[in-house]
Amino acid sequence: MIRKVASIIITAALMSVLGVAATQAQESPGEFDHFSTGFPLTGAHEKLTCEECHIKGIFEGTPKDCADCHKQGGFVPATPKPSDHIRSTEKCDDCHTTMTMSLVPNVDHSAVFGTCVSCHDGTTAAGKSADHIASSNNCDECHTPGSWSTATFDHAGITGQCASCHNGTTATGKSARHINSSSSCESCHSTSTWTPAVNVDHTAVNGSCVSCHNNTVTGGKPVDHIPSSNNCEECHSTASWAAAVFDHSGVTGSCFNCHNGTTARGKNVGHINSTNACEECHSISVWSPVVQVNHAAVTGSCVSCHNNST
Repeated sequence: MIRKVASIIITAALMSVLGVAATQAQESPGEFDHFSTGFPLTGAHEKLTCEECHIKGIFEGTPKDCADCHKQGGFVPATPKPSDHIRSTEKCDDCHTTMTMSLVPNVDHSAVFGTCVSCHDGTTAAGKSADHIASSNNCDECHTPGSWSTATFDHAGITGQCASCHNGTTATGKSARHINSSSSCESCHSTSTWTPAVNVDHTAVNGSCVSCHNNTVTGGKPVDHIPSSNNCEECHSTASWAAAVFDHSGVTGSCFNCHNGTTARGKNVGHINSTNACEECHSISVWSPVVQVNHAAVTGSCVSCHNNST
């Protein structure tokens, strides 16, 4: 009888011990995969005890949104948004991570209020860099949050000359194929339409005309230009290009090749009736009066011309 009672007691004791062990195993956080709740424990949340979030042992219904806890009077006492936080309607986890709250890996600016400089003041967030061009423009007049470094630049608020920024370091400088010139940028270009240049001050350009006017750097001799081996500047001037003072010494061919009424002025309507070539009577150095007249090719009687009028 005694042996039977002892056996019952021992059995009960073993079952009790096994029950406690099973309960502890079920409650052990090492056996529960928190990821299955849709809220994996990472970063600062990883070392929290269960009861810091699950008040009074109630597991279901625990909020998952950062702001439900990280605010004054939240579901559980947690660090709230600081008073000097940038003004934004974004959710915490749109910018922050549980791994490092202070170093923000990404900021969605679409829900941020105020101007750029209200945050980018060198204290809350990085401000204008020390090597930024001198400008009184607001940041968002040139930059966008999506592509900060590629700025669409409004030059209206810029002080100083172009070269103070366009020096090849702060901003793009003069290209390698730019014409050889000591003129300042603004002498030829405008900030509203940089290319083509609105005006070219040729006084500071080095080299001959054809150094630039070669159909590569800029327009060259047109296809209907008279055949000539002269340099441009022998006939043209930069002040008045179209009204050329023409040096005929380098021209090949007869006068009429050019003086045909299309390329250059031709025989006028009051000219004497003649089949002579121009150069038989005229000289390229002194066109009028004629130096000689070959009468063999003149049609009509003498008085047709020698009439005190012609």
